[in-house]
Amino acid sequence: MMLYSNSRRIINREPIWREIQKMTKENLKYPVILFASIEREQHNALRALSYKKHRSIAALTRDAIEAYISGGKKSSRQ
Repeated sequence: MMLYSNSRRIINREPIWREIQKMTKENLKYPVILFASIEREQHNALRALSYKKHRSIAALTRDAIEAYISGGKKSSRQ
């Protein structure tokens, strides 16, 4: 699948079924794909953090949402 970014560059993307397969490998009971529009600086910060923590952006996002829902308690995950 080819996607176009705001700068009209072509972005190669894995088929959606591969993303779903990856989610099920992470033992998600009911996986849902979340699409979000964020600023470039925010994306760069997420990439840097995920690289530093050796975790995926999706895993960091799940932890942040989980922490927010549970009342802002810090996640016990790395």
